[in-house]
Amino acid sequence: MNMHPEGRLSIVGIGPGEASLRTLAAVDAIRGADYVVGYRPYLKLIEDLLPGKEVYSSGMRGEVDRVRAALDLLDRGSVALVSSGDANVYGMAGLGLEMAEHPAEVEVVPGVTSFTAAACRAGLLFRECVAVISLSDLLTPWEGIEGRLRQAADHGMPVALYNPQSKRRDWQLLRALDIYQDRDLLVAKGVGREGERIFWSTASRLLESESLREEIDMTTVIILPGRGCHRGEAAPRSLINLVGTGPGGRDSLTAEAQAILSSSEKLLGAERYLELIGDFPGEKLAHAGP
Repeated sequence: MNMHPEGRLSIVGIGPGEASLRTLAAVDAIRGADYVVGYRPYLKLIEDLLPGKEVYSSGMRGEVDRVRAALDLLDRGSVALVSSGDANVYGMAGLGLEMAEHPAEVEVVPGVTSFTAAACRAGLLFRECVAVISLSDLLTPWEGIEGRLRQAADHGMPVALYNPQSKRRDWQLLRALDIYQDRDLLVAKGVGREGERIFWSTASRLLESESLREEIDMTTVIILPGRGCHRGEAAPRSLINLVGTGPGGRDSLTAEAQAILSSSEKLLGAERYLELIGDFPGEKLAHAGP
């Protein structure tokens, strides 16, 4: 592969769906790319960023083809390979880095993943720990997945279940629910997308109700609260907003976070964090401790 002088591969997490949950870095990476490669439904979520781009898409189970297409395009210019949620949480980052000839030259742009977005929607907070486990055994033997589920259950950990079931694969969800029969759970389908549906239930009720299980698909994440969780009531906007600023600078903010910070009268936070996300007028800073 002969890379174009300006060729750069960015594997970009676009968040769960809506534009307000994209990071500024993700938007910049896509807008700065000559070519954009992705799964068709995910590309539809970022249509507003695609004018003027040459776009390559593929369908379900076309992950290897998408990575190969992205790498082949590097001899023509810069490429954004998009992934829903966070590219490093059951996304395209692992495969992309594995297939890249020079992994150190690949940029991975993080994004908001669906279990954190769903938890915030529902007022669910993680204060100690959380396990994130995919139920897809396409590449991972089921014995290993079940072992992780049982270990998390033994420790009372909160668990987020990704890829719970598909049209061809439904028994894995039943096995997981059987392990967690006595636990409440949050079902979040299509978070940040048209038709979003979020509701509370229990593992035992899902086991008993085929009609409820029929609502669950690959766009669904299931969260089972556990040790250290706080379950409250979510509010779209309130007098006090808890804002996640991401891992570093201002470009790690989502559009929603930036809007809340800009419109708030006071900002309360550690000085080291406030310095990372930009300059704000002194009168807005209610606290700037260490």
